Amino acid sequence: MPFLPPTAHSLKETAIGGLGIVARPGYVCHDAVQSGAIQQVLPGWIASDLTLTALMPYRQGLLPSVRAFVDPLAADLPEAARI
Repeated sequence: MPFLPPTAHSLKETAIGGLGIVARPGYVCHDAVQSGAIQQVLPGWIASDLTLTALMPYRQGLLPSVRAFVDPLAADLPEAARI
């Protein structure tokens, strides 16, 4: 079987299955915490900030598909971080 690196979803499912503790952003686990499927182990502890950087050409050579991918991320990630 090939090795598959952990993803946000697979790590959350691991915690829901009772197989360990994970550190995931609030927006990834918010619904599972609200439903009681998992619980916060260290209340008040918050991981350090994360910087996400997208490097892309300025104007010339920028594919519309890249802009269509990056613009919603830039708009939605700050909101997701407040959950």
